[in-house]
Amino acid sequence: MNVNELIDFNLNLLKEGLDIRALELRNTDNKILDDEKSLALFKRMHSESLVFTDQFTRIQLSTRGYEILANGGWLKNVEDEKNKSDFLAQKEIIDFEKSKVDLELAKKVLREYPYTKWFARIGFAIAIILAVLEIIRSNEK
Repeated sequence: MNVNELIDFNLNLLKEGLDIRALELRNTDNKILDDEKSLALFKRMHSESLVFTDQFTRIQLSTRGYEILANGGWLKNVEDEKNKSDFLAQKEIIDFEKSKVDLELAKKVLREYPYTKWFARIGFAIAIILAVLEIIRSNEK
């Protein structure tokens, strides 16, 4: 029995309105856990902001707890968080590879820049010479 399953089960019990005290959290067979496990589970649920206790030490669902239940429960939330972290990791890998390709391209452009600059100068000189020759040829006619 995994902790996430216990959290999901107890959140659903709280949603149904079951009056649960801090040391009365249950396993998936609906049996009360021993005090140590129940307290550890309560602390985990409290640290995730899923529950809080009222003045009578009854456990109440927090707003976040209701939102998680409305979105499919704790197990779905854990799976969504895992998928989100996997997506972010893949995105970081793709961004890193993209930056490597961009760097290689920039190096190549910088290496070729002087040659391109000379070709442009030579092309400009040829254009000027041809323009002058055309002017001279049109004046001769």
